[in-house]
Amino acid sequence: QYVAGFAALQDNTIAARQESITRLRTRTRLLRDRGVASYLFMYMTGEPTKATIAARPDLLGPAVLYRASRDGVSYRPFCWSNPDVHQLFADLTREILRTYPDLSGFHLRAWGAETRACECPKCGGEGEAAQELLWDIADTVMTAALGVRPNFRFLLSGYDRSWYHDADRRHLQSLPDGTILLQKWGSDGEPTADPMIPLELLGDIADAGHRMVILSSDTEEVQPLWMLEAELFAAGVLRYAGDPNVRGLGGFTLQGSSGLGGLDKRLSARINWDPRLPIQAYLANALENLYGQDSAPHLVAALLGNARMLSDFFLDFGGILTLTGGYRHGSRSFATRLWDVFGKDAFDDVIELPNPEAVAYAKQRLSELTEMQDRATQSARRAVLLAPNAPDASLLDIQRAMEMWSAFLATRTRLVAAVEAGMQGGEEKAVRQELDAAGREMRRARDAVSSILSYTALLGLSPGQTRDFVLKRVDEEIRALELLDAPSLIREIEKRVEDDGGDVPDGASEPFDLRDVLPAPSPITGDGTFFVYTLTQPADSVELDIYSASGRLVRRLRDMPSEAGVQEAYWDARDSDGRLVANGVLFIRMTARQGDTVKRSLGRLAVMR
Repeated sequence: QYVAGFAALQDNTIAARQESITRLRTRTRLLRDRGVASYLFMYMTGEPTKATIAARPDLLGPAVLYRASRDGVSYRPFCWSNPDVHQLFADLTREILRTYPDLSGFHLRAWGAETRACECPKCGGEGEAAQELLWDIADTVMTAALGVRPNFRFLLSGYDRSWYHDADRRHLQSLPDGTILLQKWGSDGEPTADPMIPLELLGDIADAGHRMVILSSDTEEVQPLWMLEAELFAAGVLRYAGDPNVRGLGGFTLQGSSGLGGLDKRLSARINWDPRLPIQAYLANALENLYGQDSAPHLVAALLGNARMLSDFFLDFGGILTLTGGYRHGSRSFATRLWDVFGKDAFDDVIELPNPEAVAYAKQRLSELTEMQDRATQSARRAVLLAPNAPDASLLDIQRAMEMWSAFLATRTRLVAAVEAGMQGGEEKAVRQELDAAGREMRRARDAVSSILSYTALLGLSPGQTRDFVLKRVDEEIRALELLDAPSLIREIEKRVEDDGGDVPDGASEPFDLRDVLPAPSPITGDGTFFVYTLTQPADSVELDIYSASGRLVRRLRDMPSEAGVQEAYWDARDSDGRLVANGVLFIRMTARQGDTVKRSLGRLAVMR
């Protein structure tokens, strides 16, 4: 319905708005008739419309940086401490419920950088004051909705993560009965068999009369392509099925839109009722209807083999990311999207492997991953050959994606071999041969990328523009290979090895080094542990990075003791948000610096409370 009071805040024409209203009213009515509850998704709070910016600048705070904004730089967020903002949101909420009588609830999402707090003095940016103000905004929306329809429902995503902080569970207790709390699988929807659901939080949710639902997205971490997460998803669900200590867990959902992503959707709906569903048989049965009984088993082998390879690769990125320990962009240092896998930065990470030990580790990991992926690629080829009819776009795209991953791993294997040849004092010809082979494999990867038909549209790009975006990253690597001559690579490696050894200052008995890094106790069974380590000479700085098994940075300790000799530093087993870490395996990386010399030690730490 047309509401004159909101006309000045709308970017779309009246005709476009009426069309959207009719479409959504029809959709919610049809869902109601099928017994499906519909929730309207909304950011808490997103970028204002252009009309709002022009008509009501008094509602907005100072500009904040956000690269996903309309101009790619910044936008002015709503001021959460402004009473007029609360009034606008309450009025808008009431009109939404009157316009859509079949709507079941609101999905109030506050997650990561998409939610930007006002930085005026009252709101205070992203501190605890802003956290409380965001709860006030949510309360305004919920109160207004319940005033129109007392049985209206709510779903909150991002509870007690980056936003919706609630350490004492005070806000949880005040939510309307039956509220659903939505949390991402793992740290950020990464492909892993461990959804990392804290049982203590589940218990708190159950005690408050609510439920938690776990969301994963099979396009989240390999955009703009796709991988089948069915097997990982099933293994993760089984961790909680039948456990009498699990309370408050409402279920799991796995989104999917690209390729055969519908398989993941169907499986996630089924597995909530049958957690021990035989996955391979289920997939084979579904694919037989599409591609025949001869092709389906090979296609299942290809999809599951590729998924196993990728989930294994994402654990440590095959040992070929040396500058940061994780890709440079994305949430919680775990963006594994395709445009970060390829490109000049990723290429440089391989070339800059620091020492023979890192090279040996990368060789071993790439060999394991290549064997897994090559089997999957062979299975995809057979699936295409055995399909009874002409293969459709989805089937061809699966084969092309498999070819791309095989070529990607072959490229990395050749680059590591070139680095190894340089470190071993190999001749220029030997290094050049490996670089030329890497170039051939990269061109093979480019052919596969350019031939894939179905890309996930993202960042406002069309599928065609998305393909061009990825091809640009692949071309960066091809150009980098063409510009990298073997003698310069050998000289760079020789210089790096010399620098890594460190110089011995006058009067010093041995070079600067970091040794004997040991957590005690390990595993952690209580509230913390000491990290004991030895410095052969005083360091300028010592710091420790602690990562989850999925690669997420859990905590960074700075300003650790840096005098020569045996030192120790305490960690309280809490993450950067002050929460106790869950049981599991953590990876640790200690870094000691003295001038230009850097020494690192890698290790593992278990938490078993």
